[in-house]
Amino acid sequence: MVIIITNSALSQTYGTGNTSVTYNDPDRNNRSIPTQIFYPANSNGTNVPVAEGEFPVIVFGHGFVMGYSAYEYLWQALVPQGYILVLPTTESGFSPNHLALGLDLRFLVGKLKAEGLNPASLFYNHISDGSAIMGHSMGGGASFLACQNFSDVSAMITFAAAETNPSAIQAAASIQVPTLVFSGGNDCVTPPPNHQVPMYNNLANDCKTFISITGGGHCYFADYNFNCAFGELTCSPSPTITRDQQHAIILSHLVPYLEFHLKGNQQAWITFNNLLNNPTGITSLQSCNIRLIDVKAFLEGPFNGTNLNTYLTGLTDFPLSQPYNVAPWNYLGSEIVTTVPLNVVDWILVELRDATSAATATASTRIASQAAFLMNDGSIRDLDGTSYQQFDNLIIQHSLFVVLWHRNHLGIMSALPVSQTDGVYFYNFTTGVGQAFGINAQANLGGNHYGMYSGDITGDGQIDMTDKNPGWAINAGFKEYLSSDVDMDGQSANPDKNDLWLKNLGKMSQIPD
Repeated sequence: MVIIITNSALSQTYGTGNTSVTYNDPDRNNRSIPTQIFYPANSNGTNVPVAEGEFPVIVFGHGFVMGYSAYEYLWQALVPQGYILVLPTTESGFSPNHLALGLDLRFLVGKLKAEGLNPASLFYNHISDGSAIMGHSMGGGASFLACQNFSDVSAMITFAAAETNPSAIQAAASIQVPTLVFSGGNDCVTPPPNHQVPMYNNLANDCKTFISITGGGHCYFADYNFNCAFGELTCSPSPTITRDQQHAIILSHLVPYLEFHLKGNQQAWITFNNLLNNPTGITSLQSCNIRLIDVKAFLEGPFNGTNLNTYLTGLTDFPLSQPYNVAPWNYLGSEIVTTVPLNVVDWILVELRDATSAATATASTRIASQAAFLMNDGSIRDLDGTSYQQFDNLIIQHSLFVVLWHRNHLGIMSALPVSQTDGVYFYNFTTGVGQAFGINAQANLGGNHYGMYSGDITGDGQIDMTDKNPGWAINAGFKEYLSSDVDMDGQSANPDKNDLWLKNLGKMSQIPD
């Protein structure tokens, strides 16, 4: 999966523009949906131009008899960081239709995306691909109704979600998008065991997180609102933290969650998981199959004593699409770029295996593969040259082992399971020969550096005479992107044969079959 940060100025702070619009849903008898929208602008004001750039959309559902103004702290925090907050004001009376509100939230996601394509709209060319549905209390329950069997959003986030009619708890089983469920530990209006906990438990998606704010209240998920506060006075326990404290906890977790799911900022995902693993003021649960993979490896051929040479990318025929779609790899991935990032050495194929031990991590245990770029420092990165590889919906039942394949170097597999910290799985092959499974399965490159053996021109897992003839011989003298160029200097020549192939003759890959 390619990770792209859609907002080129993540650190920029914007002003807040606002507009009032009434949309009509043609699929529901032109139902009127009056909506307040707060958006990034160069200056504060009503109907001022949207700031340059494209921004994710967050559609927010309000609580029971609560106006949109009760969520000012959210738009004050999120809009300056590059989000568009959309708040419908429908179903605000004492007999709300929960499903109608949920469908309003769903409709507005598509409507704002359409506005981004409409030359007559204020939001023309300002809507990015990222979007979320979010809501508080009744609006949180309605968010579940909005997202059931609906995958056109990047994530769903709820605050003290209330059970609805029809049931939000039952709707949870039909939600597939990543979900973050907030609850207040002292919420007496929608007690978590009766509301948010069964909602979370019923979620069948691949990535869900539950955060309980210790001592947090129901109404503290919003700014002060008389109707909410009046309802909360009639029950107990009361919150044991202040509203400002609760808001600070919410935003410290919400912002990195949004940055990752709506903008593709992987560092934000690491931050979010670090907050869960080192909690302050919360307890949490998480079941998530998103895996960020950070692997480092060297190739013997282009190693120059410090890092890896990048001569190949200077060739006019360096491929813009992954080259492993041929035998013996037969990988059918669609990885492609329009330009090659700086510091790329070559394409590499990363394979993940799920097994109880390295010895049993045979080809039958493969659970995923991706082509990526090997960088000059040995790091393996996604197609932008900076992001970790991201594997979504990846279920690991035992231990994770990583296999690396290269066009003209012997493949290797991790000798140990890949370790995980804050959502990132890291493995470094370069620090010791024993980092690769087998006996002397890597070349000693000197200076306590180790790398994949060069010379497997045919890619069949062994360095033998067929790599010389016809492998090397038929291409000798050519300056092209060739497997016979085992030192990867851009030319197939005698040093490839004499300095590397001959030295490694007889070596074999030790990846379990």
